[in-house]
Amino acid sequence: MSLGEMSGNRLLERYLGEVVSRCSLILALYGRPHSSDCAVNEHSQIIEALRSGDAEAAIKLMDHHIGAVEKRALIEDAPTADLSGVLAHYAAPLLARQTAVPLGSGPRAKDRTRDRTRDQAR
Repeated sequence: MSLGEMSGNRLLERYLGEVVSRCSLILALYGRPHSSDCAVNEHSQIIEALRSGDAEAAIKLMDHHIGAVEKRALIEDAPTADLSGVLAHYAAPLLARQTAVPLGSGPRAKDRTRDRTRDQAR
C-alpha cells in the first residue's frame, strides 16, 4: 500500500503517483547506484511516524528522504542522452515484436474502398 493510498485522499494519491513516476524517470537518467535498503528504511520510518501521529517527525523524515533522493541523482555528471534515448532501450523489445502494416492494407481495406466508392456514387 502506498502513502497516497494510506491517506485516503484520491487527489493526494494521484499526485504522489505522478511525483514517484517522474522521480523514477529522473533517477533512471541521472541516478547513481545505491542500496534500495536505504530507501526502504526511509519509507518505513516515515510510515511509522505517520502511524504514531507524530507529524513533526514525519515532516522531518520526509524532508530528509526527499533530500536523499536528490543527492542520489548525479545532476553534475548528467549524461547527454535525451529521454527518448533512454526509453528506446525499453521500447526496443516491444517494437521488435510488432509487424508494420502499411495503412490501407489491412483485412478491411477492400471493404473501406468499396464503401467509399459506393458513397461517392450516391
